Amino acid sequence: MAPNHPIPTAPRKNPVGPAAKLPRAPPTARSSSGQNSPDNFALLQRSVKRDAHQVILAVLQLPLFAQAVIGFCRVAAGIPGTQADRAQYLGTMQLRFADQADFPRIAEQKGLFDSLTATLPVIDRDAANDSTDIQSFLTFADAILQIEKNRREVQRQREAEVQRQREAEELKRQTQGQDVDMLGPPSIRSGKRRANTEPDGKPKPKKLKVLPAFSNLKPGSEAVLSLLGQVDAALETVQLADDNALLPCADLQRHREAVQLAAQQQLYSLDIALQVYKLISVRLVRLDKTLGPSDVERTGDLLSDLQVSPEIVDSDSDIEITPSSPKNPCPPVLVQEATTL
Repeated sequence: MAPNHPIPTAPRKNPVGPAAKLPRAPPTARSSSGQNSPDNFALLQRSVKRDAHQVILAVLQLPLFAQAVIGFCRVAAGIPGTQADRAQYLGTMQLRFADQADFPRIAEQKGLFDSLTATLPVIDRDAANDSTDIQSFLTFADAILQIEKNRREVQRQREAEVQRQREAEELKRQTQGQDVDMLGPPSIRSGKRRANTEPDGKPKPKKLKVLPAFSNLKPGSEAVLSLLGQVDAALETVQLADDNALLPCADLQRHREAVQLAAQQQLYSLDIALQVYKLISVRLVRLDKTLGPSDVERTGDLLSDLQVSPEIVDSDSDIEITPSSPKNPCPPVLVQEATTL
């Protein structure tokens, strides 16, 4: 066969029904752009390279190829025959590819995804059992649609990841202020905004400010237990879900960030409590030495009435204790827990 030999416009194998009259559609089936089926077929032939068996080896002009396929789909949608007739007409394109190397670039062509999506519901898939050309078209259409769906899903996940990172950064900025809010009122925080350098230019050592009302923070508080309960419920839901079910990654990520924040707060409070306990232990030893062996039993009563005040802080200590107010007295539980430790 000569290279320029014209390609037949009707399928050679297994003609079905009115296929002998195809690919020329009736006048009522012309596309809205005025192109008829022979024009689309000519565009298709110019845009691809075929071998002697009409197998497509490469797509030479992607936009032209997509335009031809879209034109075929539009004409097929206007054919007043059966769904099998429309499928047979689309099979005349003979979209048998040697490989799918060009498919990702074909899927990117504007309008092709929407055209194939609208065409598949109006054709008879069972007609592919009697025609290899129809089967080739369906294989091509399914592959293009799946590639484009995968690309859109990846794009959606990327956008969601960018949004999650933005929310995480915003949450991080908020929690940096919350760490200070946990330990004292605005009057205490305002002191941090003053000059934080020594006269010689060296940075001043920072002291932790402890508010007695927050010194007794416990892991078993209602807020923490509620958070842990939500996390357990979410994990149980994931375990009970089907293997093919999509994991609620966004919800699990939010739970993880909340638990991580709670863990940081608990460790921060534990560190403060440990340092306060060291200060109390020093005073306890001094009281024992001052009272002597005969008055050791009175030490417990003194500790029960002990109130944290700025006067007990050493100049070398890294903690600055905020005095308790009459409205918010220091809870004695802190001292009892320190004694237990």
